[in-house]
Amino acid sequence: MKKSLFFVVFISLVFFATTVSAEEISKDSKSEVQQDIIVDPSWELIEVSVDEETGTMVEIYHEKMTGYSLIDIMNNGRWDWVANSYWNTDGMTVNANLNTQDKVVKSTGGDFMISVYPHQVVPYGAPDAGMRLQMYEKDTFGSDKVGGEKIASPNQQFAVHVIYRGIGGYVDGGEAEFFVKYGVNYHSPDDFLVVYSD
Repeated sequence: MKKSLFFVVFISLVFFATTVSAEEISKDSKSEVQQDIIVDPSWELIEVSVDEETGTMVEIYHEKMTGYSLIDIMNNGRWDWVANSYWNTDGMTVNANLNTQDKVVKSTGGDFMISVYPHQVVPYGAPDAGMRLQMYEKDTFGSDKVGGEKIASPNQQFAVHVIYRGIGGYVDGGEAEFFVKYGVNYHSPDDFLVVYSD
């Protein structure tokens, strides 16, 4: 009888010592969630939308530019640089069809930002110059749409930052692979800088 009672007390103590409250689990899991991309206070919020197909929240900001360097962009301390690319307007159409696919880039999830830097815009057959973006997750068996957006084009005075919020669900094995399809309805004589960050 004493052995049984001792065993029950011992098991109870072990159980209570290893039990964690739901509140403690919640606190721990919140600390592991990747922080959002921190928006520079000088940026102007242009639009917030939710992609109807995927439920991904997308924010668009304008940043007034007087000049920039890639070193400054990569080392700003508010987000992590992932990759840069140079886009062109060779596939321009009046409706900004998604004709051009960029390279695949890797992300750890959380938030993801595509920054299109200032460049010359020459309207082509449309009253308002614009660009369409759609971001996809690259998968072994196809690609899943993450979110899309039509944006007013940047020009020589400001950059456009498109932030896809809360895309951690696309991460498999610690990282996700994304690519962007884009289309424009204007001409730019030179390639222009695009930076990916998370």
